[in-house]
Amino acid sequence: MVKNQKALLKKLKRQIRLSQSKANRSRNQLRATVKKMRKMASSYKRKLSGKMRLVQSKVGAAQAAAYIKAAAEVQRQIHKRITARAKALNSALARSEKKFASRVGKNITKKARKVGKIKKVSKSKKRPSSF
Repeated sequence: MVKNQKALLKKLKRQIRLSQSKANRSRNQLRATVKKMRKMASSYKRKLSGKMRLVQSKVGAAQAAAYIKAAAEVQRQIHKRITARAKALNSALARSEKKFASRVGKNITKKARKVGKIKKVSKSKKRPSSF
């Protein structure tokens, strides 16, 4: 019986060692798997952050292009308004200059007529006309 118990004890110790080594192997395997998963997660995060930066730069470029287009459109509209106002002001100025010039011309002709009449009258007084 003692032999059986010694053999049984040896067998059980062997099973315990095997199970402990299996547990150690599985623990090491689990640790390695967790490490691998962390590496994969960090690389995935890195890839995603790179893609995100790329998309953000594209969005920023698109926004900048939109702002540039909008600014060019606003500038064109302002230029259009200014040229229209300049044309209106030029035509109004030309009309007023023409009016002023015609008034001045009329005034000069009126004065010339008055001066001419006075001179004619004075000449006629000095020289009587002969019939």
